[in-house]
Amino acid sequence: MCTELIIEPTEQINKSLDSAEIVELSESKSNEFGEQQEENCGEPELSVHAQYILLEALNNLKKILGEMAQEHKHPIHHLISRCGKSIDNKFYSDLSKLLKSEKEIETDAENLAHANRLILEHLIGLGRTDVAETFIKESDSSLSMPDISNSETLREIMSAFKQFNYLPAIEWLKDCAPEKKDLLFRLQCQHIIRLLETSDKMAALKYVRELQSFPFEDYKEELSHLMFVVISYPQKGPYEYLFHSGRWFGLEEELAQALTDYRSSLTAILSAGAKTVPSLLTMRAFLSSARPGSTSTLSDELPCNVPIPEQVHSSFCCPILKVQSTETNPPVRLCCGHVISMDAMNKLAQQSRNNRLKCPYCPLESVLQETKVLHF
Repeated sequence: MCTELIIEPTEQINKSLDSAEIVELSESKSNEFGEQQEENCGEPELSVHAQYILLEALNNLKKILGEMAQEHKHPIHHLISRCGKSIDNKFYSDLSKLLKSEKEIETDAENLAHANRLILEHLIGLGRTDVAETFIKESDSSLSMPDISNSETLREIMSAFKQFNYLPAIEWLKDCAPEKKDLLFRLQCQHIIRLLETSDKMAALKYVRELQSFPFEDYKEELSHLMFVVISYPQKGPYEYLFHSGRWFGLEEELAQALTDYRSSLTAILSAGAKTVPSLLTMRAFLSSARPGSTSTLSDELPCNVPIPEQVHSSFCCPILKVQSTETNPPVRLCCGHVISMDAMNKLAQQSRNNRLKCPYCPLESVLQETKVLHF
């Protein structure tokens, strides 16, 4: 959308700006002015003729620039107007009535507490304990800093990492998490890049040679790239990606996850929501344009597939009765592992004797008292 609305029209306008007339005028007047200076090289001030040439050139330049500005004013205004209209069409400010049961976060104290807890766990999972403490102070809620087993180690290593000192993290991984070879190798690569950026090329070369003695058989190609960068720096060649700032942020998150066991679902929730909203907006537009009375038959939510890495289900639909589970009709796990609704289980139990029921999907039988209610 950015290319279509901004880049391509701007390039067309730039191409249409014919500056040949300005260049020709400036060169001709510059030559005249230079000749006049050569004729009057002994005089400390401009002659009347030279002043006249300069004033005429400035007036002509002002006139041409004014005509060009007037000529291209309308295309630029049209471009800005079109961009604003496209933004209004592409982005929706009203996201209400997308869900069957919408939840208020700002006004509902319980939902606000859950949201704040998610944010706090997310900050701790990123190793930003200082930001988490500030968030607790400013949230005006009953949040408290959870107990972290290696909180001091987390603070020290992440603080050094933010100062671009990767050695504490490297030493900790060697001693406490040697199985995380990929993270260890990339931290060492980042340390070498930092040495190059601080003009310590010999130390970087020495560290690369030491790195070659470690058992990094799976990273021979990356090591060769790193050696090339160290030797040819400041020329980066085709390996400029090694200096990209995005690698630092990715390492920060992975290192924090290695140091702490906290895993927040906030990222997955936001990702799932961002991918679901376009489909929900399409459904809302379709239902609103349907004939009157047609929406009354949709008593439940419509299914919407969300392409996320970890598939989860916030609701359960009984495969027997084809109804969605509720608080009064929760999903129940049978002894064989299959899940049905409680109403379906009770109906199957009524058809059998001695509180035993046969699973409709396998030959195993389950005892009614041994079934377990599932909570999502």
